[in-house]
Amino acid sequence: MKGVAHYRNAVVVVSLGFLGTFTGFSAAQNLQTSLNATLGSISLACLYATFTTLCLVAPPVLASLERVIGLRMVMFVSVLAYVGMILSNLDVSAWVVLIAMNVLVGVAAPLLWTVQNDYVGRSPPRRRPV
Repeated sequence: MKGVAHYRNAVVVVSLGFLGTFTGFSAAQNLQTSLNATLGSISLACLYATFTTLCLVAPPVLASLERVIGLRMVMFVSVLAYVGMILSNLDVSAWVVLIAMNVLVGVAAPLLWTVQNDYVGRSPPRRRPV
């Protein structure tokens, strides 16, 4: 059985990963709406519309993905979508890429947030009564 230190380290790694990912993501969102007002707003609207819609189906999809590739891999692939969106801001002349990457983040975000909650919830070394 794994010790308390193992679970603590796992939660710290996930927390630092989220800090790094969403620091870059927040900066990219601000950059989109500051430099490209209309395009930035449209791409973020696509992101959050996709995110809101797919939140409804994220738990059953995650249950299937967990059996196939595992929680860590789902988190890793979801974070790659955020990295792609951040990198797509380097060249906004291809507006299709920018909107497509934001839709991809809208697909990955519900999975990432759901799997993060599940992963951290499973981290305690022993169950305590609520």
